[in-house]
Amino acid sequence: MAMEDIRTTRIGAGFLAVAVLAHLLASVFSTGFYHPDEHFHILEFLGARLSWSHEADLPWEWPLRLRPALLVAWAGLIAQGLKLVNVLDPFLIAWLLRLSAAMLGLAASVSLYRCVERDFPDSRLIWLWTCLLWVLPIVHARFIVDNLASSLFVLGVVRLLMTDRVALSGLLMATALVLRPHLLPMVAGFLGWWLVQDLTRWRKIVPIGLSGLVVLTAEVSAGKWLYGEWTFSAWNYLQALLNGRMDDFGSVPWWGYFQIMVDDVLVPFGALFIAAVVVFVIRYPKHWVTWSVLPFLLLHVFISMKHLRFLFPVVTFLPVLLVSLDHARMVLANRVLIGVSVLALLFVVFMPMDRSPGLFRFVNERFPEGVTLHALGWNPYERVGLPMNFYNKVAVNVRIVSSPEDFQPGEYYLFHRRYHLPESFQDQGCDVLYSSLPSWVGRFDFNDWLSRTEIWRVFRCRKA
Repeated sequence: MAMEDIRTTRIGAGFLAVAVLAHLLASVFSTGFYHPDEHFHILEFLGARLSWSHEADLPWEWPLRLRPALLVAWAGLIAQGLKLVNVLDPFLIAWLLRLSAAMLGLAASVSLYRCVERDFPDSRLIWLWTCLLWVLPIVHARFIVDNLASSLFVLGVVRLLMTDRVALSGLLMATALVLRPHLLPMVAGFLGWWLVQDLTRWRKIVPIGLSGLVVLTAEVSAGKWLYGEWTFSAWNYLQALLNGRMDDFGSVPWWGYFQIMVDDVLVPFGALFIAAVVVFVIRYPKHWVTWSVLPFLLLHVFISMKHLRFLFPVVTFLPVLLVSLDHARMVLANRVLIGVSVLALLFVVFMPMDRSPGLFRFVNERFPEGVTLHALGWNPYERVGLPMNFYNKVAVNVRIVSSPEDFQPGEYYLFHRRYHLPESFQDQGCDVLYSSLPSWVGRFDFNDWLSRTEIWRVFRCRKA
């Protein structure tokens, strides 16, 4: 079998079907957000335009006009389409956003494979990782700038290298930059490689630049719609950086990402991804993937503020980077790792990123006239000190309580983030109305794992 033909074989098509299904499932089940920015900078901003959220409740980035308006405009177009058919529902909007992000990410991954499949001795490994790497669907399903900008950049690069469609490539890469200015080293690195390969390409910079102006115009116009005034978010963001506004979010040493990868990524993949990047750069220093990924990573290594999501733009490149480990001594190891990835894939695509949408949907449907929800120690309708209004369509009064003594006699509704209620509530006659995990998991409480697991539950109780 010719290695580059795997995509067109029956087994290769089967792997692609697995990837499509995994991305679809992730878009359905990976509800909520990986980081609060995903919710507050997009959904709550959109909610402000739909009159579902109040501007006074939005984060500090809103008055400074720091976040790209194009992304919210994308969400606004989906909301407008649903409004035309009278099905304007916040949960449906959120799912369609995740679905569009997931399909865009999958298209970028497949396009990347087609672009590089002849650059390496054995491209089967790239295809296997493209279809079966567990991290791809859950990251691609995130409607967040770090993910979407990367997908657009990859699609722009592929169009340029495979079809020489300069204007379209410029539009895609410029949009990626507007959404995530931190992608500048990646874009500049690739364009530097592209120009070095053929110096006559310098004249094509003009249509790329003109495409960039089109995107800038679109962003400014979207900003007028979103913020109500003419503004340019990327410039505002740069000013905030220069003014030291981002210094308030902490500082991590240059080696911090190595620790983050080992601690926050499923073992052993964190260390594997680090090794893949290092070995790829050493083995293929002249490849355009190296010229794109390496400058981006170096910049983020030396930026003091670090978070795993800032590395999301590299995720789509992981199947290509992992081919650097395609060595005779790694055959068995790669098979084992791909097997482990498939097992992880079976679980992660069904896991919500955040439990709040499930709770909000239950409250909206169960209490259309509103409800007072007593919460044990923590308000589920808030994050990072901000109210979550986008999904909340009924009047919910959240009251923080700590013990049965906080209640008057009668029926009340109680929210708790654990499977079992505290012992002091055991005589309150509490019935489970909602649980983020089914009640039958209580039969398998081995080693008391339920007491250490976050499970959102709503109880109906009665104080005598």
